[in-house]
Amino acid sequence: MALGTSRPIRERRMNNRKRCSRSTELLVNNRPYRGSMTNISIEGVFIEIEQHFRVGQKVTIRFNSSRDNRPITMRGEIVRNTQRGVGVRFKH
Repeated sequence: MALGTSRPIRERRMNNRKRCSRSTELLVNNRPYRGSMTNISIEGVFIEIEQHFRVGQKVTIRFNSSRDNRPITMRGEIVRNTQRGVGVRFKH
């Protein structure tokens, strides 16, 4: 609940997130950075990473499938920056 109110905080995401821990490569301006995916949904992903990037930057994300370890490449856009990492919305 929001501080000082009795109403619950509304989640803006339309899809549920799934917790995970997966080594991830984030390509920004064709330069690779290593991070760790901590949650994923059909709409996007959160990646813990030391570097900071600006909101709106186009990125490519590479990781291996948890099912069969095959490589997966997704394109997206940084939509959130925190001290821990970045939120990326997938471009379908």
